Amino acid sequence: MAGSTVATDSHTQTSSPKRWILPLLAPIIGLLVADLIVTPMLGAKAENLPVAIVNADSGITLPTGETINAGAQAVENLTSADQQVLDFTLVTSGQSAEELLEDEGYYAVLEIPADFSQAAAAAQAGGGEASALTATVDQSKTMMGVQTATNALTAMSQNSPVAINVTTINKIPTEWGFAGSFAPMMLFIGTFISSLVSSILLAGSHSVSKARGTTAWVNAGLQVVYGAAAALLVGFGATWLVQSITGFELPFTELALFLSALSAGYIALTTGFLDLLGTKGVALSALTMLLGTATLSIPRQFLPTFWSEWIYPWIPARFAGQGARDILYAGEAWLNSNTGAFFWMVAIGLALIAVAALKNRAPRS
Repeated sequence: MAGSTVATDSHTQTSSPKRWILPLLAPIIGLLVADLIVTPMLGAKAENLPVAIVNADSGITLPTGETINAGAQAVENLTSADQQVLDFTLVTSGQSAEELLEDEGYYAVLEIPADFSQAAAAAQAGGGEASALTATVDQSKTMMGVQTATNALTAMSQNSPVAINVTTINKIPTEWGFAGSFAPMMLFIGTFISSLVSSILLAGSHSVSKARGTTAWVNAGLQVVYGAAAALLVGFGATWLVQSITGFELPFTELALFLSALSAGYIALTTGFLDLLGTKGVALSALTMLLGTATLSIPRQFLPTFWSEWIYPWIPARFAGQGARDILYAGEAWLNSNTGAFFWMVAIGLALIAVAALKNRAPRS
């Protein structure tokens, strides 16, 4: 009888469809995962990068009665130029270049000086040179967007009779070198991986899904307490690690608190997924990282339509990347316009944990 049972079990395992299908599904799943990372990068197109034009020139009237408005003509030439990389918009709000770059989402601001028409008239009469335009590029924006804006404006200056002086604000420290551009990505990936591991261990050691009644709620509370402590360890640990490896002099406390908020969001969200779905919950958390990788360095305007319209508005990675750049390069505090997204992640995660505890509120019979 025993031998018959073993033979039957062996035959069942051999004839199971999963035994033959899973090895074939594995590479397909791997390709789909890779596709989530590669597609937005390969499908990115350098076009429609927002650049503001501020025209301080109001034109002049010559003694002959002729009116010259070189500023308005320059605006017309820029906005109607046959190019798709930069999307020029005339701004008349009176905001400074710094305010436009910070509040309105422009990658650069092109300023036409007040004496532009006067200088143009003098140059035509052989009595001087035309005034140069000033372009200010914000280096705290996405790496690809900054490079594109700088290169496009420099090329325009070289191919135009009017010079464009390109300057930058919120500069990446020169001593950081090439690695400075990748610092936000390194910080995000390190924080995500540490938070994911913390969540798996937390959900396993204080399981809500395997507990019942009061024990489920006690474990939920322990997950929250230990999760908060783990988030602080991750945030300060990731900051210390990157500073130690690179030798960068980082704004340690502000950056560590920001990364702690990011970690708290991921720990709460992942733990909630695990409590409700078991190990499958890890896949959902990992999906938010994979979908958002491209948003760390590519502007929204360059992304394929699906990523630009459906992924970019909510994906945590883009808030993490921009928030880290604002702290590293623009000197902002940890509690900035991007941190709120992490509080929403915490709220959703806590709600998922509570739902899991409610499902198991009845004690075991």
